[in-house]
Amino acid sequence: EAGRGVISVSVDISARREAEQALARHAQGQEEIANLGRLALGTASLEELFDHAVAVASRVLSAECAWLVEHLPDDGGFVVRAAVGWPGERRGEHIAGGVRSMSGYAARSRGPVVVEDWREERRFLRSSKLLARGVRSSVAVPIGDPDSPFGVLAVHYPQPGAVPSESVPFLDALANVLAAAVRSRNAQEMIRHQALHDGLTGLPNRTLFFDRVAHALAESDRDRQPPAVFFLDLDRFKLVNDSLGHEAGDELLRLVAARLAGAIRPGDTLARLDGDEFAVLCKRLPSEVSAIHVANQLLAALERPVQLDGENRVVSASIGVALGAGASSAADLLRDADSALYKAKMAGRARAELFDKEMHARVLGRVRTESALRAALANEDLYVHYQPLVDRKST
Repeated sequence: EAGRGVISVSVDISARREAEQALARHAQGQEEIANLGRLALGTASLEELFDHAVAVASRVLSAECAWLVEHLPDDGGFVVRAAVGWPGERRGEHIAGGVRSMSGYAARSRGPVVVEDWREERRFLRSSKLLARGVRSSVAVPIGDPDSPFGVLAVHYPQPGAVPSESVPFLDALANVLAAAVRSRNAQEMIRHQALHDGLTGLPNRTLFFDRVAHALAESDRDRQPPAVFFLDLDRFKLVNDSLGHEAGDELLRLVAARLAGAIRPGDTLARLDGDEFAVLCKRLPSEVSAIHVANQLLAALERPVQLDGENRVVSASIGVALGAGASSAADLLRDADSALYKAKMAGRARAELFDKEMHARVLGRVRTESALRAALANEDLYVHYQPLVDRKST
């Protein structure tokens, strides 16, 4: 037994394992970035993309918690759009901004920020939320245009010096995908807004107004509270265009739009349909008396003269009112309000008229008569007969 022994050789492979883990994280990160890009090119909403990005950042970087915050305008701080690792729901929560916060510093420095140990950090203050969570190290990157960033994506760790070396390029890549998605969604929303709103006043246009009337009618079928439509036409608007020019006419339309918007309830819809025609949708009006009250408010909003071309100008309007009870479609309700508007014009302008069935019958009869006359003229069915007038005393 003499002379026997054990020889052991140990090799420190911690560096190799760290390198292997870094490679694995890099490969996983590239795959997750590609997945986020595919989601962004699809139909996913921004909220879905934000939730996915925060979950991916936390998982790939082995972070205890992460968040994505949106920068509010006029230095109003930040609002949490997505978060993981905190107890309870944080979406919509406001957090402080300014240069003394990490998110504010990242947004203003236009680049990534790494905190190795919050206890030694002097550039900015740790938030109460991070303190309560026991955060010791963090990394954050801005999202979007460096001159006007959309927000900040950040991950946090409870240990000092825990931020992986590859975290900044990975978070930057996620932020770039998110920034492109925000720009794309904003552009789509702008195109949609332009398609559904009047370019002069910014009000909903005819297409959007019809859609909202249709929805209001569908809701009234369920709760038995009909909507009302007010069809409004400015009196003698053509005189403004002819005497002062179209620029003055456009300014008048903008002023009228602002007046009318201030005369309706927050949940009602004011639209510009065409030219000097406006329309208002009021949901759930209990009676004709309530509808007439709203019409009088709209008329009263225009009683005070407007400043136009350096002078006070008096503006008036005629209004046709139709209640949605019994209306089968948005087109029917608008047609009824238009019939009432015609009666208001014929009755002397600067007034409101409520639609009734007899009014529809009269309008329908007039339309049929006009159509029959046009057809007769086109078919040469009208003849002129002359009957001589004879004075028997002189003959």
